[in-house]
Amino acid sequence: MKYDHSFLYTAIFLAVFVFFSCSKEEIYEPIVVSELNLPTTPFDYVNLNLPSHFTTNVPGQPLPTSINGTDNTPATNPITNDGATLGSGFYENVDRQFSEQ
Repeated sequence: MKYDHSFLYTAIFLAVFVFFSCSKEEIYEPIVVSELNLPTTPFDYVNLNLPSHFTTNVPGQPLPTSINGTDNTPATNPITNDGATLGSGFYENVDRQFSEQ
């Protein structure tokens, strides 16, 4: 009678893999916190001056092609200049931290 040892080989492989992956000591390096560089006057994100190809639909298309008909921001959570400027500052700060590494 011949036995299938694939289960045994798989179990041994997983045990060795877990043993060696968990035995390595990781070095923790804290992230340096920097201050956000926000402008004193927030940028104007509410009244954007967009080019016409962003604001007009292409004739004959079944779906809206302009961004005017695709805004799904809820009425209870509108975009504000202060909030969008703060979010932009967070994004740029994180992007800068990763590019310095």
